[in-house]
Amino acid sequence: MDQQGTAAMPAAKRARNHPLPPVLSPMIDLDLVCTQLRGRAKVDRLCFIAARAPSLAIPALSAALDAIKADSLDTDLHNAAFRDLSQRLADANLPQPIPDDAWIDKAARTARVETDKLEAELKTYRANSIKESIRMGYNDLGEHLLKCGQFESAAKAFFRAREYASAVPQGPWTSEVLPKTFVHHTFQVLHCHYYMGDHTFMAAQLNKLAPLLEPKADPSAAALAIVFQSLQHLRAHEYKRTAQLLSTLKLADVTDRIETVMAPADIGLVVMHCALATYSRAELKTLLSNDGFRTILDLDPVPRSLLAHFIHSQYAQCLTKLAAHRSATAALDPVLAPHLEQLATLARQRAIAQYCKPFVTVELGQMAAALACADPAALDAEIARLIASKMLPFRIDSRARLLRARRSDPRSTAFAAAMAAGDSLHAARAATLLRVAMVEAGCVIKAASAAGGGGSGSFGSGGGGGDPYDGYFGPGGSGPAGGNGAGGGGGGISTFMSALSSMATGGAPRRVGSGRERASNRLGSGRH
Repeated sequence: MDQQGTAAMPAAKRARNHPLPPVLSPMIDLDLVCTQLRGRAKVDRLCFIAARAPSLAIPALSAALDAIKADSLDTDLHNAAFRDLSQRLADANLPQPIPDDAWIDKAARTARVETDKLEAELKTYRANSIKESIRMGYNDLGEHLLKCGQFESAAKAFFRAREYASAVPQGPWTSEVLPKTFVHHTFQVLHCHYYMGDHTFMAAQLNKLAPLLEPKADPSAAALAIVFQSLQHLRAHEYKRTAQLLSTLKLADVTDRIETVMAPADIGLVVMHCALATYSRAELKTLLSNDGFRTILDLDPVPRSLLAHFIHSQYAQCLTKLAAHRSATAALDPVLAPHLEQLATLARQRAIAQYCKPFVTVELGQMAAALACADPAALDAEIARLIASKMLPFRIDSRARLLRARRSDPRSTAFAAAMAAGDSLHAARAATLLRVAMVEAGCVIKAASAAGGGGSGSFGSGGGGGDPYDGYFGPGGSGPAGGNGAGGGGGGISTFMSALSSMATGGAPRRVGSGRERASNRLGSGRH
């Protein structure tokens, strides 16, 4: 069942092809790396160190070969690491290593025999239709293929084992129908796809599994899911979400399970870099006061020291130590290395913003000294980018070498707000007066009812019907008699126009009688 392609590409070759620059002065303890990691994660880390740090290549590759012989049957990975070690020794004019042909033959024979044996047992289990035996058979086959470095075949075996887990959920996953065997096989599948670099499949599985895990019921499983999720967010450059997830972990929960992915001490380093790049000062204080996460921060003194420097506005010490740590230690971490430059830029920009926040005027020379910046031109260019992106509310005075805050005059702002409020009140008053004038002039149409009606016409022609029609343009007579509609209409229009002219000259609108009152007056004068 040999596999070819990128899924089975040895870690040494992947590290050699990495575009990152070499680390010339590494500061890392290889023995500590071997102690903190297990399985394929240890071999990948050692091969990555060998590819990035030329001065540590020979001891790192020797340790990787020892780890492969102790825990793996992957002869392809062994041969790749051995060739790399031989090349390094030849470049250094050192004696060539002796190939361990006996181990290679034994590992290849063991892998072949064990594979045939497990496949035969699985065939028997399937013929007997014993569900638990079939699950165990697929699980054993997957574990063996994982040791052989055949990640794709191992993932398929673990996936089939999960299908035979007890109480397999039918339909949507819920916390009530997730047995421990189902969760265990899901994590095995995630490990295989993580080693293959298939992050799309991992994201789909984690989105379904992680919300259903109960931290109190199985804290180690919940912690492993959080680690996988944070790695997905880190890969998507979601640095704040990465820090928020990892800062919820406790050392007691991560000790048993995550060594196959990353070391517990590396969690503190990832959180430190992401927090310095995205957290506010208040959030950094909350992070340092987190009792649960403090146990992980105490594994390495560097994260706590750098976070404290930033909180206390000691930006020169923070940025200097951060640069030294980044170039000597963090660059040898395959998880952090691709993001270090962007994280460093974000941390420096946040330091600039925090430094300028309490001031109205900032001298650029003093800022360069406070931020330990040896290139003033580079600092000016970075400040200009921050101002252009509206992250820094300042303007640059190039002649005086100053930064001046863009702050509005509170007095002018108050006067402008008062004038705007006055204009709004004036407009509301004019609108109210206009409505009053229209109502008094009978220019507001009301809903018609079933009371009496009058003649037809426009703008006051025809007779008025009765009370329900009182208020039409130019109402006519009142009651059933109607008549004299033209006169009533003319009076309404003239009254409305006089009210408008009165408002235009600044006077109050003259109150006039309603349409009923005018009609009654006209009828009375006619009787006399």
